[in-house]
Amino acid sequence: MQQNQQSVGQNLLGFSLLALIGVAIYLMMKIAADLLLALDPRVAAAIVAASATVLVSVFSVLVSKFLERRAKIIQEIRDKKIPVYEELIDFVFKIVRSSKKGEQLPEDEVEDFMFSFTQQVIVWGSDSVLHAFYKFRHNGDSGDGQQAVLCMEELLLAIRRDLGHGNKGLSQGKILGLFINDFDQYMDKSSMLQPSANNPLG
Repeated sequence: MQQNQQSVGQNLLGFSLLALIGVAIYLMMKIAADLLLALDPRVAAAIVAASATVLVSVFSVLVSKFLERRAKIIQEIRDKKIPVYEELIDFVFKIVRSSKKGEQLPEDEVEDFMFSFTQQVIVWGSDSVLHAFYKFRHNGDSGDGQQAVLCMEELLLAIRRDLGHGNKGLSQGKILGLFINDFDQYMDKSSMLQPSANNPLG
């Protein structure tokens, strides 16, 4: 109860201060307008022009600083994302290499990677990357190997978009075709993936 009363009191104090600041600004502007009206029109025009120049300069500096700060934050976040995404891509290619050798990664290794990567992508991944990763995981759990592979490509495209690439002309299968030979034939064979390998990352 006492906490609620303190909170209400603080809110009232804050609103009161804002009201006083607003009144003070209004009075200052009114006084300035009255003074300008009392001056010679040429002098008033010169003062207005000089004030406008100063205000524009100050506004430009503030906007420039804001944009610089924003660009710096974006770059810092980007620097954090890149190692996370590279870690996933390295792991995907590790799985591809193992598959081509007819081998399968140990479940413990896959689970450890997924646990670690999920933690990192929640913090640093963009909304589109998180959505694509979720879709990939759940399609992998469904046992549909082809759909899981397509969702993996969607995830890779989302990562590229998040890093600033336009993905122009990258139709379905373009990225998968870089490391899956005869991709079209691969997609035509529904039995190509064995059930045990349907979800290599799930």
